[in-house]
Amino acid sequence: MIKRNGDNVFAIASSNNQCQGGRSAVSLCPGSGGGGAATRIPRATAARMTPPDAQQHTKEANIAISTYVEKWKNRYEEAERKHKAYLLKTEKAKREYDDLQRRHNILFEERQHLESELRERSRELSKLKNVSEKLFNEYQQLKNQRDVDAGVMHKVMQQAGEWYKENKQLKRRSTALIQALPPRAIEIDYTDAIDAASDTSSNEEVEFLKSTVAELSAQVAALQTDLQTAKLHEFEAHEANVAIGQELEAEKEKSAAQEKELQELRIQLERHNRVSKLLMEEVTGLKNNADKDREMAETYRTEARAAKKRVKLLTHQSSLLMGSLLGGDLPPDERLQRLLHEVDCLKDALEDQALRHRDQLDELQLKLAEKHEDTDILLWEEKIRLAEEDAQKALERAEAAERKLKELQQRNTRPQPRDKLMARISYFEQGGQKKMDEVKEEIIAVTAPATSGSPPQPAERPPSPPPPAAPSVSPPPPPPPPPPPAPVAFEASGADDMAQMLANKSGTLRKSKQNGADCGGAIDAIVDQIKGGKFHLKSTDQKFTEKKAKEEQPEAVKEMLAILGTLRKRRTTARPGFVEPDV
Repeated sequence: MIKRNGDNVFAIASSNNQCQGGRSAVSLCPGSGGGGAATRIPRATAARMTPPDAQQHTKEANIAISTYVEKWKNRYEEAERKHKAYLLKTEKAKREYDDLQRRHNILFEERQHLESELRERSRELSKLKNVSEKLFNEYQQLKNQRDVDAGVMHKVMQQAGEWYKENKQLKRRSTALIQALPPRAIEIDYTDAIDAASDTSSNEEVEFLKSTVAELSAQVAALQTDLQTAKLHEFEAHEANVAIGQELEAEKEKSAAQEKELQELRIQLERHNRVSKLLMEEVTGLKNNADKDREMAETYRTEARAAKKRVKLLTHQSSLLMGSLLGGDLPPDERLQRLLHEVDCLKDALEDQALRHRDQLDELQLKLAEKHEDTDILLWEEKIRLAEEDAQKALERAEAAERKLKELQQRNTRPQPRDKLMARISYFEQGGQKKMDEVKEEIIAVTAPATSGSPPQPAERPPSPPPPAAPSVSPPPPPPPPPPPAPVAFEASGADDMAQMLANKSGTLRKSKQNGADCGGAIDAIVDQIKGGKFHLKSTDQKFTEKKAKEEQPEAVKEMLAILGTLRKRRTTARPGFVEPDV
């Protein structure tokens, strides 16, 4: 860069003479390799310029060239200063790099030296460990050998003491025997000829025994060291076995808990599956009922529309006929033709209006269904959750009832109460007799526990007919009243009580058989009433169940009732007018 700037400076200096010589175009162009900026000189020709103008132009050109040269000189000096500063920085960085390299080499050599020393120390440490282990084993062996030698020495010293005592006793006996002998006794030579041989053989045996004792003591010491190491290994293995046993017990407990949880989850999954199946069946049944209600409402709507159309058409035709009959200005054929034309126009207008109303109603129903879709989803989710809870409670109740039933089946060994009751009734029919007041008391005693217990469930009511889908001219008739409940049969508890009472009173009935001519007819009448189903228990839950059934109506019926109410209000507020045809 510095060299290129210098070339530009020299190029400018060389072109200065050319500019002063009156060339046609004066411009400072940098060298061929230059890419720097160049200051343009004003262009002047010799034909247009007078001598004073040319002189003034040369002065301006010289001033411009001098300023340009000064500018480039300043740039060159600044670049030289920067270059020197960069050179100083590079020299400093180089010195620092060399210093760091030297330190790195020194530290690397120290690291290698420390690593080699560490390896040597580790080898020495391993050698010392091996030597210490060997020394320890040898120490243990020598210690055991010393213990064995000490024990043997103790035994030898005990044996020597015993021999010393025996020798003293023998000396005393020998001296006593010598003193007891006469003075001219035979001299006995106590020296034995084979004493030397026996001494040598005994010495050899002693040496042999010593050597064998030493070997055996060394073997015993080695075996004792092996025994101690084996005991140590046995203790470590026992501790490891105890730890493994504790881990095994913990894992067994965990596995048992997981098995129990898995069983509970399986039971819960089965319950959920049963509940989901029941819910799906209920949902499909509700959908089918809703579709049937919708179809019936559609049929009722179409019938109501047709009837309304016919009524309006007939009323209009009657009004037109009455008007035409009253005003007799035109001949009858022309009046009849005009009336028929008006009737046709009115029919077309009514059909168009009915089509428009039907389209509007379909659009409104679609919008209403879209609005209620989200709320229906939330309602179904809430119903499903409540149904799951009810199913869970029902399952618990069923399990409790099954347990109770099993207990009752185990305890109950008596015959069926109904069989007893029928047997007693047949006994009555065959000739059992009793007084009237006793029979009344028994009947009251039977009805009292039956009414105090749970009331019987009323018979299922048939589904109420759906309301009409569209408003008609007259208000819709009220729904028919529900049918009367079916005759309620005796509860099992009531039958059981009656059978028990009849069994208790059988003795008194046999005794009062002679007075049967007065009371037999009343007893036969009561039995006939019981067999014919005319003996009823009063139901206290019928009204409540009717109210509950009325309140629990399907959602589709509620929506249809709301639509009918709004249409009825509109019909009462503003009557739809006829559309005049454009003839």
